[in-house]
Amino acid sequence: MAGFLLFSFPIFSNPKTICLTIPKSGTHLAKKCFILIKKHRPEAQIPLCTHFYTSHRLPEYMDPEVVPIAKRVNETTRIIFLTRDLRDALVSMMYHFESSLFFNHIELNTAKWEMDTSVGKVLMEYLTQSNPSDLKKDMFKENVAAFKAFYGFKNPHVVIKFEDLIGPKGGGDFEAQHQAIYRLAKAIDIELSVAEVQEIADELFGIEGVKPQRDDEHFHIGRRRLPMIGITTFRKGEIGAWKHQLCSEHLKEIKDRYQWFLEKFEYEKDALW
Repeated sequence: MAGFLLFSFPIFSNPKTICLTIPKSGTHLAKKCFILIKKHRPEAQIPLCTHFYTSHRLPEYMDPEVVPIAKRVNETTRIIFLTRDLRDALVSMMYHFESSLFFNHIELNTAKWEMDTSVGKVLMEYLTQSNPSDLKKDMFKENVAAFKAFYGFKNPHVVIKFEDLIGPKGGGDFEAQHQAIYRLAKAIDIELSVAEVQEIADELFGIEGVKPQRDDEHFHIGRRRLPMIGITTFRKGEIGAWKHQLCSEHLKEIKDRYQWFLEKFEYEKDALW
């Protein structure tokens, strides 16, 4: 459950902006980028970076003021949409499940997660919500639906792609990463220099946390007091992993359910993939 621990981070102080993400789509990456921006520009106000949650499914360790997100948004709220190819996000989700309490055991060591493997069956169950538990139901479906609803609002917004922000170390592009960092800072009213963008890019990739400015800086989550370093669900950040691991049955389900997303955010031009 470590993936939720960053949501109550006390420096999220920007009341005008929210960064809305989908699970396994770069929430950690965006948070780390904002923290690095603040490292260079102390005046920066960091926005809340979060998935969409409804009040009936609020984890006990989350600050009740954080959710439901809808209550924090009005017509002037600036929304940063952090997108990722949902096929890669689902692959990442399965690896997250393997290391969590969602499933007792799944096999991830095959090149293709065919339907005769346990992971193939688990992923299909997750996609179709055929046997949802309280913990895993709606985690992906609900967030994608909320993403669609929020994107339909007339709020000022900016779209940042995980594939751009991840940079060359994650299979992305150097120039695209620099542009994404610059735009992310611009969305919170900070204009970075070329040198600052480069320094942030150099530190952005990977699982390392951002070192606190003081030894006593910690996350405060209810009564728990946890150090800033190393609290993350970042695993690999690879682009295009879905091509090697999703089987045709999974791809058909994804196409039926999420083709609109792939086209809206320009991951595909049409359904002929």
